[in-house]
Amino acid sequence: MANTITTTVLLDGPRRATVQIDIVGDASGDEASTEVLDISAALAMGDRTEVKIDRIQAHLDNFGAILEWDATANVIAWALSAGGDSDMNFRSHGGIRNSSGAGKTGDIDLTTTDLGSEYGSIILHLVKVEGESVLR
Repeated sequence: MANTITTTVLLDGPRRATVQIDIVGDASGDEASTEVLDISAALAMGDRTEVKIDRIQAHLDNFGAILEWDATANVIAWALSAGGDSDMNFRSHGGIRNSSGAGKTGDIDLTTTDLGSEYGSIILHLVKVEGESVLR
């Protein structure tokens, strides 16, 4: 068997989206850069080409998770600590923008650490944006 990862779109508006990622481990090992959100397939993007992360809410049961921007060489968006609840709001700082380079897809991948038979959920509050460089 394999771990089960399910992504559910909770909200898909013209400018904002909210997705829930549920992770159920089956003791088969960690996930490594597993795609959890294909933005062009899961969201109605209109003329927007990327998302930024405004807020992350998570409960991880004794395992860690790393959210990554998908690219030729993935870039870490945010690392979540093992165990407990987290609620991080990045809105006042402008959100977490996709800082990946070559091969940038805009998608979000997930890598886990110490995933056994645990479970967890991550809720991402996203803002749809036009693609642009993070450095100005």
